[in-house]
Amino acid sequence: MFTENLSLGNLPQRAKAFRRLPPHPCMDRDAHDTVPRLHLPVAPKCNIRCNYCQRKVSSSRVREVCPGVSSRILSPGQALAKAEEFLSRWGSGAIVGIAGPGDPLANPETFETLALIRSKHPHVTLCLCSNGLALSSSIDRLGDLAVRHLTVTINGIDSEVVSRIHPWIKSNGRVIRGDQAARKLIERQLDGVETAVDRGMRVKINTVLIPEVNELHVEAVARKVAAMGASVFNLVPLIPRGGMAGRTRPSQCLVKMLRARCERHLPVFDRCKQCRADAEGIPGQTTGVMRMDEPDMNRRRFLKAFGLAMTGSLAAPAVALGADSKGESLQVWSCGGLAEAFIPASRRYEQMTGCAVNYTGAFAAALGKSLLGNAQTEVFAPRVLDLAQKLKAQGKMLRFWPLCFTKYVLVTPKGNPAGITGIADLAKPGVRTVLSPGASPPGGKATLAILKKAGVLEAAKKSAVRKGDCVQRDVADIVSGAGDVAVVEQRITRLPEVVGKVEIIDIPEKFIPGKPVPFVIGVMKWAKNRTLAQDFVDFILSPQGQAFFEAVGFVPAISEDGRRLAEKYGVTDE
Repeated sequence: MFTENLSLGNLPQRAKAFRRLPPHPCMDRDAHDTVPRLHLPVAPKCNIRCNYCQRKVSSSRVREVCPGVSSRILSPGQALAKAEEFLSRWGSGAIVGIAGPGDPLANPETFETLALIRSKHPHVTLCLCSNGLALSSSIDRLGDLAVRHLTVTINGIDSEVVSRIHPWIKSNGRVIRGDQAARKLIERQLDGVETAVDRGMRVKINTVLIPEVNELHVEAVARKVAAMGASVFNLVPLIPRGGMAGRTRPSQCLVKMLRARCERHLPVFDRCKQCRADAEGIPGQTTGVMRMDEPDMNRRRFLKAFGLAMTGSLAAPAVALGADSKGESLQVWSCGGLAEAFIPASRRYEQMTGCAVNYTGAFAAALGKSLLGNAQTEVFAPRVLDLAQKLKAQGKMLRFWPLCFTKYVLVTPKGNPAGITGIADLAKPGVRTVLSPGASPPGGKATLAILKKAGVLEAAKKSAVRKGDCVQRDVADIVSGAGDVAVVEQRITRLPEVVGKVEIIDIPEKFIPGKPVPFVIGVMKWAKNRTLAQDFVDFILSPQGQAFFEAVGFVPAISEDGRRLAEKYGVTDE
């Protein structure tokens, strides 16, 4: 029995002790493809409510691959028989654990099962997964049974966050709800982790990543548990089910970004299959469903690898961020006005995923006409909502989402020598306007429509010092002082050659025409890897992706103003 007492302050000693433990396929990357494990479904009851969980026991032939699901519940005796069958096939180096479908520590059958297996197989590696509520009170019993690998699910260390995920807990036969429940759960979990580490157990922390609930909080969890001596961190993407069935699964990009942040604090395991409570076999070679039909070659491969590991020849696990998209490429088109945002955003996505983004920004009408014809791309971000709707009606765009909105402003030379205070001043005698009626959308006709709605179009035309076809030339005239005022998109004022050289005055929204305002982004039917295309779109629509568009002067779709504009202009795929 491994009961060496290791103080929390002696991290090097504890790390050395952990290296003596057998490799575990759910903690060690190298073991994931070589070491088999068996989950025994003996624990149907649970002591907390997880909004993302939907426990299910069903013998249906349709096998869901997710935690909390099992085809049946085994009695301790049946579990022992199953474990013996498993070990006779795979050898004593295999892992036997209990992971549900409820919480193992809320079920006395867990301890009975572990005791039966330990009495028959004194050297087998036993492990257990728990929500941690009853961990500190169970540590002695687990230690006596020589359970040396432990996974604890901790979804937050702030009660406001945790109460949104776990609305109640059951402690000493009493149901506790809300903030009080969250506080008690956090306290019990952290105390349990500290006690387990102090007893020499190797502890992995699972955190379920739930967008808009704990995505900004997971690094704090990693930092905290690392300081307490946890060995491994596993960021688990939400599977939308149960009370969170309507939520969106986090994108690959968000998962990888947050794994990178968490890895600053402790090693990150990135190969989790989110297995069932009755999973069996080698995780990297199975779907996570209980089965006994692994080919003999896999068994021999495991036995060989296990022998190498026990002699120290298996290298220490290398934790990586994942490379699901490496070697792949994605073709992205947008109207040219979005290029200032798409170029850096695409570079960032390439850095995070290893996927090459082949981006083209060009005149929207030309791209749209080509796509309505025979041209093909994988992701498209058009300026006009009508174009996205036409592409979808033709079956060429599978789905689209609001991306951003353009905003129109008045610009004057630095210092505003003409004293312009609002759009009505364009009708004042002596005010020199700069117009470009021939410019491409969303300049040209759109700016004339704004002036017309404001009732100053005819006066602005008469006082124009230039009527051209280039909005950027308009701004150059304003910077030089050749004109007093012009109407431009806000994004033009963020160009390097313009920043700091003009004054900017808002135009009331009531004067803004609707059509050129929305930009959308959609996945096209020609996407070779639709999962990758969707992941890129998810990144662009994430807070990190939207920041690139806000930085160059657009109104992000996820902002409060963006959501309001989407509703106002009917920017929806419904």
